[in-house]
Amino acid sequence: MASSSASLKRREQPISRDGDQLIVTPLGAGSEVGRSCVYMSFRGKNILFDCGIHPAYSGMAALPYFDEIDPSSIDVLLITHFHIDHAASLPYFLEKTTFNGRVFMTHATKAIYKLLLTDYVKVSKVSVEDMLFDEQDINKSMDKIEVIDFHQTVEVNGIKFWCYTAGHVLGAAMFMVDIAGVRILYTGDYSREEDRHLRAAELPQFSPDICIIESTSGVQLHQSRHIREKRFTDVIHSTVAQGGRVLIPAFALGRAQELLLILDEYWANHPDLHNIPIYYASPLAKKCMAVYQTYILSMNDRIRNQFANSNPFVFKHISPLNSIDDFNDVGPSVVMATPGGLQSGLSRQLFDSWCSDKKNACIIPGYMVEGTLAKTIINEPKEVTLMNGLTAPLNMQVHYISFSAHADYAQTSTFLKELMPPNIILVHGEANEMMRLKQKLFTEFPDGNTKIMTPKNCESVEMYFNSEKLAKTIGRLAEKTPDVGDTVSGILVKKGFTYQIMAPDELHVFSQLSTATVTQRITIPFVGAFGVIKHRLEKIFESVESLTDEDIGLPALKVHERVTVKQESEKHVSLQWSSDPISDMVSDSIVALILNISREVPKIVVEEEDAVKSEEENGKKVEKVIYALLVSLFGDVKLGENGKLVIRVDGNVAQLDKESGEVESEHSAYEYPRLSRSDILTALKDFQIASVTETDLKNPTSDFVSELYTRILIYLDVLNEEETGQVDFGALEQLENPEHHATSMQSMTLYCKVKDMLDMVGCPLAINFKDLLRPESSRTEFFISALLNFALYKDSKMELIRPMAEELSILDEQRKQEEAKVAQLNAEIGEFDEAVERDLPFVQELEANIQELNQKILALNNQQMSLRATFQKMRDKSTQMDKEISTAEFDLVQTVQENANLRAQIVQSPDKLQGALEEKKLVLGETKKAEQSAMGSFQEKAAILEVYEKAFKKISKSSSQLKLINEQVTNAKAVEKEFKALKAKLSEEGVAYISLEAKVVERERIVEQLNESLKQLEKEKAVMFDEWTKQLNGLKVEVESRRRELEARQTNVESVVAMVDDNNAKINQVRQSGEAKVKQLATKYEEIVKQFHEYTVSFDAFLPSL
Repeated sequence: MASSSASLKRREQPISRDGDQLIVTPLGAGSEVGRSCVYMSFRGKNILFDCGIHPAYSGMAALPYFDEIDPSSIDVLLITHFHIDHAASLPYFLEKTTFNGRVFMTHATKAIYKLLLTDYVKVSKVSVEDMLFDEQDINKSMDKIEVIDFHQTVEVNGIKFWCYTAGHVLGAAMFMVDIAGVRILYTGDYSREEDRHLRAAELPQFSPDICIIESTSGVQLHQSRHIREKRFTDVIHSTVAQGGRVLIPAFALGRAQELLLILDEYWANHPDLHNIPIYYASPLAKKCMAVYQTYILSMNDRIRNQFANSNPFVFKHISPLNSIDDFNDVGPSVVMATPGGLQSGLSRQLFDSWCSDKKNACIIPGYMVEGTLAKTIINEPKEVTLMNGLTAPLNMQVHYISFSAHADYAQTSTFLKELMPPNIILVHGEANEMMRLKQKLFTEFPDGNTKIMTPKNCESVEMYFNSEKLAKTIGRLAEKTPDVGDTVSGILVKKGFTYQIMAPDELHVFSQLSTATVTQRITIPFVGAFGVIKHRLEKIFESVESLTDEDIGLPALKVHERVTVKQESEKHVSLQWSSDPISDMVSDSIVALILNISREVPKIVVEEEDAVKSEEENGKKVEKVIYALLVSLFGDVKLGENGKLVIRVDGNVAQLDKESGEVESEHSAYEYPRLSRSDILTALKDFQIASVTETDLKNPTSDFVSELYTRILIYLDVLNEEETGQVDFGALEQLENPEHHATSMQSMTLYCKVKDMLDMVGCPLAINFKDLLRPESSRTEFFISALLNFALYKDSKMELIRPMAEELSILDEQRKQEEAKVAQLNAEIGEFDEAVERDLPFVQELEANIQELNQKILALNNQQMSLRATFQKMRDKSTQMDKEISTAEFDLVQTVQENANLRAQIVQSPDKLQGALEEKKLVLGETKKAEQSAMGSFQEKAAILEVYEKAFKKISKSSSQLKLINEQVTNAKAVEKEFKALKAKLSEEGVAYISLEAKVVERERIVEQLNESLKQLEKEKAVMFDEWTKQLNGLKVEVESRRRELEARQTNVESVVAMVDDNNAKINQVRQSGEAKVKQLATKYEEIVKQFHEYTVSFDAFLPSL
């Protein structure tokens, strides 16, 4: 096919060259563990890695140092995993600062993030003033978070990034960022060891320029997983065998799931322990367990293989524990409770209760932050301070068995040796451990080419990277090499950090920019509810936004921000969109969907017709995509009279047959222009094919030409790595002698590959063996020029073809699915016809059974109506009780708040009075001292007067304050009287609250009655279906016997066939009626169960509020 010569050529012109500064500043986790947050800036792009809080602090003190940066300047915020110290300040940063960039995390991280932070808000024991965010802020932040898949490349404002599996917790990721060719790897928390449910962290396929890596474990070495698990289970087994209790403080998510898998398996293998309970006290983990079950495929092969038989996270020997009140502390037991740091909560309550008994044990399963009780007891102090302020002896055994999912020194050093980054920045580690790790790593990289830095919080690391900025001329502008001083005019297009100069009329060819738009509008007849269209669209398309047409006040929808669907009137719906290949396909799909909704035909016919229609539409869409692709590539494309597509490029004409795909052209191949020697050197450097000098091209040798051809063919995916090697040129010389033609097959392979490639690209000059044995400069440059021109063409066109190719692949896949669907429908129709022929003699018996079943269905419908009436009464009563309880709760909260305010005023007033009196005494004392010192000499009279004057002002000020405080005390006494009246009112509301409790008891009794009714209904339904099944089985036996009689007699065959034809319609009607009624019964039963379930859920939610 003839192609545009302008589309195959490029030239590169340098814009400028200077050193660019890259800054990395830890806003948290700099020489500490907690509130991970690392700021990075390079070439005007700003990135924030992680956004956590410090577990040992509260309020604003727990936040990273956000005041060191301008939040509005951040382009991208990347969250590695859901742990508190990496993600908990995200709601604050998104909702309480000027940040307006984009936020990314993995799917599993986002799923657990909301649950974890909602629980964090509920259990935080801080004042309202110190609360960093609330549940409303969390919900708003969820709408701003975008998800990213592992290995998915995303580009935002010229910043490219993708992520690898980190292995730390479910969904944990390491982010690789690419800005203008400089790559930065941020590991977050990672582990290179595979455990029971998570994969090990991946190793990136190429080395980054900067590696920001965690140093939590420092130079420590972890024991092997099997030794740690054996120590863990041995301590637990020996403790419970002696009648003791085992406390395992752990965080709700992460290592907790690993330990639960170990305990459940160990208990299953030791029947003697089955009478000893294991409790997991964390409501949050119970909620998040559904997320772990959802993302089974993200875990390692062990879990996925086990999931094929059973769910590994449904534990057989572990029970949930909601609170200390539900715990029967009798005998030995094992309790895993949160929080892991023993700051508060159930784990702290059990620790205070068990710490004095030497038979008990506490296992610390991982790294603990400085300042927490869990970190303190690892050193085994003699006494500990309880939550009530008293001290108690620490007699229980404390074991530190690290199941930490942080990389130890062996993993860290191996990871860095394999990556070999020239710059290493250590974060997320205690200062002493970090310095030891730094010194140890210096011994691993003794060449001195690796820089290792350990910045503290708010301490910046500055590095410089030199990068050459180039503007590449493409298309028609690249046909002529400009001389020095020539002016190149065109449109400069910037995408990220790449620049291209092109002619204005070629803008649509080499970029996604368009210079004009065509708005299309279509009106479709539609009689029905507009909500049905919305419901169907939401099932098919991911993005469907509800709008309102302000002109006529009717509803409208926006599909994928491309196509607007409006309800024009009660009988018409309109579509409007800006025309492009994707929007056209979306609009076609919507039109087909609306037309399908308007039809009502039997199910089998509908599915068959839809499948055939979809197949035809896909064929038309393929033609549209091919046409759009050709237009984007060549511009002038029209449909000829013979049905072929006519393509005109630079005066050349080609014709494409849409059916066969054959191309007819006046020119058999494209003639590539010869590149200059400097162009060849530039192209080889840009493609990273080889480092070649001008001398190499002037005086080429056989070895040089062989190596260069080999590298170019590998770049063009023509030659495999297995086919490369050193060419035997002695054997090539022998090829001229017919007696030695078989001496070098490898040399022949290289020659054939080069010759085939040059023939394919239409090189007018033929290559021969002498061009490999004794290469000439001019011929070698001509051949290399042809190959490099093809490479330039290939790269530029692949970017344009790729989106269209993806659409073609999707359409082809849809076509295959529709063909399979049609085949399946045909098979089902055939099976249905065979079933009709088999069951024809027994239609009458089936009709009788169906009639009897209809009577039973009618009885069940009556029962359903009765249950619905009962449910409605319960809903009305529940609504009334909810209103009464809400009113009572509001009055109670308001009274308690007023009570607290009064108490605060009463308590503060005496304090202020006492402070004023003390200040007055202090002023009088100062006055007396000043008077005594001033009486010594007459010259100091002026000073004495001045001191008296100051003292008098202070006394006057204190007197005014004293009056104000007296007034406040008077007001406080009046308020105290009002408080007593409110207290009396509160006692009256207490009586009302008791009456509400009685109503709740009555409501529970009614729910029990409904449960009994539901169970009775299920029993009757089961009995009914059992009887019907028995009758059908009897009919089948009778059918079989009659069929055998008919086969033996072999008479009246023609009459039986006629009877089959006559009763065929009747059979279909009876069967469809029976199936419809059975489905209707099942649907009604499911609705009853769903309504009862919804009522139970609302009642369960209502009880905690009481």
